[in-house]
Amino acid sequence: MKRAKLFWGALILFMAVQLCIVLWQAIKYGSIIYFGKTLYLAVEPFDPYDAFRGRYIRLNFADNYIKAEGIGKEFFVTFTTNDDGISKPHKVFNSKPDADEAYLKIKSYRSVWYDDGIYISYPFERFYMQEDLAIEVDANRDIFDVDNKPLAVVKVLDGVGVLSDVMINGTSISKYVQNLREQNPSLQTR
Repeated sequence: MKRAKLFWGALILFMAVQLCIVLWQAIKYGSIIYFGKTLYLAVEPFDPYDAFRGRYIRLNFADNYIKAEGIGKEFFVTFTTNDDGISKPHKVFNSKPDADEAYLKIKSYRSVWYDDGIYISYPFERFYMQEDLAIEVDANRDIFDVDNKPLAVVKVLDGVGVLSDVMINGTSISKYVQNLREQNPSLQTR
């Protein structure tokens, strides 16, 4: 009897720890989306497929080079915003910058050094979307033309960034593709 109580107690404790871990992850990333500062980064997308996770848009960030010297394995990048509202890397720090600035913590083993600077590999490169919409995005890549102003919407809080949306002409890509579908029902899909 005592052994059975010990087993059930350990099992309940194990399940409670797992539940706490999942809740912590949801709260952590949810708080970033809710409380984080918003950055709009220019992108050049590509639409591959992952058998386990489905369709996604792989984002190549247009402004990912910054001059930097003598930084460690982890560094911090602050951003500046131009008149169009597009954010670009501004400065690199070895230590955490002021709390009022939007910054990302980057691991240098994911980034590529070149001459006197570094090409930043952001920790978010994939934007997952509904399968049917992702297929239409892949079939109609001209929506990512520079004239359509494709932007990644990134929420940043305490050095962690979450990719919350991709915008085309100021509209969410999902809504944009749905609008295209309504305007032209014969859109080609694969």
